[in-house]
Amino acid sequence: MADYEFKVTNLTNDLFKTDDEETSKEIKKFLNKQGNKAKKITLKIARAKVKKVTGTYHKSIKKGKVYKDDDNNWAVRTYSNAHHSHLMEDSHNIVRGGKVIGKVKGKKVFSKFEKDYANKFFKECENLVDDLLEKGFSW
Repeated sequence: MADYEFKVTNLTNDLFKTDDEETSKEIKKFLNKQGNKAKKITLKIARAKVKKVTGTYHKSIKKGKVYKDDDNNWAVRTYSNAHHSHLMEDSHNIVRGGKVIGKVKGKKVFSKFEKDYANKFFKECENLVDDLLEKGFSW
């Protein structure tokens, strides 16, 4: 399972480090919505790239809880908890009878999601900062 994080501007990064209760609620709500969007987009990419055999890979894509990391930043993640998700994401060898007979290319579902969604996420963060400043948030 790969780890993906978004780096945001200093103003937004300071906002995500705040301990103000009202702002924390807004940030949690915002990140919950962003996590749901991320899950939806990742599933769309997975359905387009990965052939459905049993459906366990598609069912295993989930949104995690909103949490504070070690640096006191708010975060949410989208992940796959399928036991074979690393094989789908990265390439692997096809082995039959102890012999390598081929190689399967990785589908790079989460990498594609990260490339596609990063700019949208930055814009959404900027909109959140603007909304909070309009409501009277101050450091």
